Amino acid sequence: MGVELHELKPSLAAAPEKERSRFGSSGASLHAKSFVVDREQVFVGSLNLDPRSVDLNTELGIIVESPELAQGLLRQFEELFKPSFSYRLALDKPEGDLVWISEEKGREVRYTRDPEVGFWRRSSTWFLSIFAPESLL
Repeated sequence: MGVELHELKPSLAAAPEKERSRFGSSGASLHAKSFVVDREQVFVGSLNLDPRSVDLNTELGIIVESPELAQGLLRQFEELFKPSFSYRLALDKPEGDLVWISEEKGREVRYTRDPEVGFWRRSSTWFLSIFAPESLL
């Protein structure tokens, strides 16, 4: 249906100032969600599209109807979507498992676990997931 998901690499925050200045230098900027709908509407915010964010958290987002703004954001996305700045997320077939796709030395690389996340972060996330009801994930 034409939907692409990209996740910014943490290495973007460590990129030279010349590269970061185009996209913002704050590590917190990685928390923002932005997308363009039909090249005419732009959503920007911290809101996740899940029940917890909608019902419990104090996050929000705005939708702006502006083809000009949408085109400008798409141009910035084209830069950010380069493999040096982001992973492309996809569902691996036939299992349907999530994969992170990048490029290293001109070759496609696929990760089956969240790249650049170490053992302790992965373990603590798993442990905390025991306490979070599925309906809120």
